[in-house]
Amino acid sequence: MRVVGQSQLCSFLEQLVNISIGISVALLAQMLIFPLYSIHVSFQTNLSISLWFTAVSLLRGYAVRRFFNFLHLRSFHMSQQDVEIECDILKETDEAMLIIVDGEELWIPFSQIKRVQRESHCDVVTMTAWIAEQKGIEV
Repeated sequence: MRVVGQSQLCSFLEQLVNISIGISVALLAQMLIFPLYSIHVSFQTNLSISLWFTAVSLLRGYAVRRFFNFLHLRSFHMSQQDVEIECDILKETDEAMLIIVDGEELWIPFSQIKRVQRESHCDVVTMTAWIAEQKGIEV
């Protein structure tokens, strides 16, 4: 079973696409609803208001996604001893393996590695949850 959490960049990009679509809907809704409440503002003001609310919504959506991703993976870690990490393997010695995870080079002792799968687009290293946490690997 492969359990790999969504990266922070993917969470951000997902929210960016979601909010970009939402801004169009929000702007149209404001232009239709504001006059019903006798609020008459220019298109420029409507756009400015939409952009402010979009920025707030983007940050809120990103924070909520990261929080629930953290909760999901934390519950998985509590039920499992090993985690699978997508990475690039750079080098191996007799005692450890040098990998790159999210642009950071990390030495992982072979005593903490359970399995290595080399794939064409990226490698997958199964390691103890403990070492992943010690090395600051976000899964």
